[in-house]
Amino acid sequence: RHGADALVSHGLWSVSRHPNFAGEMVFHVGVMLAGIAGATSAAAALLSALAPSAFLGVMRGATRRLEERQLLFFERAPPELRDRWRAYVQSTPRLFPLPAAVQPRADPIVAEVEERQEQETRGDEIAGILGITAGAGAVTAAVGLIGWLLVS
Repeated sequence: RHGADALVSHGLWSVSRHPNFAGEMVFHVGVMLAGIAGATSAAAALLSALAPSAFLGVMRGATRRLEERQLLFFERAPPELRDRWRAYVQSTPRLFPLPAAVQPRADPIVAEVEERQEQETRGDEIAGILGITAGAGAVTAAVGLIGWLLVS
């Protein structure tokens, strides 16, 4: 697939799901550090840190919203594309490729993907159980109806 609905998982996207946002964040951390280093007072250092820190929060929020939209899109995609996206999300860090010991454990999109996979598995099991139950229920209803007709 190509275009807006393509899954890009090569190049920089093989080490970060959002390398463009990660780059922006690194840039603003650099701006913050340069501002603090050049500050001539505590107030100037605080002000130098304020705007870049706010921007980091905005970027984290934008990343979260984008991933929510991607979740909606890819979960409705054909199974092959959906499964490739799920594997990509589970194997690629959101922003920064960090060692496993340092990598944040609670990635909400990964948790959501795993929950949906679990629901599908349970859904398959439940569908099988419901199929058996429905078959048994139909037989029971038929027997009950015949019994009622015979007694009436």
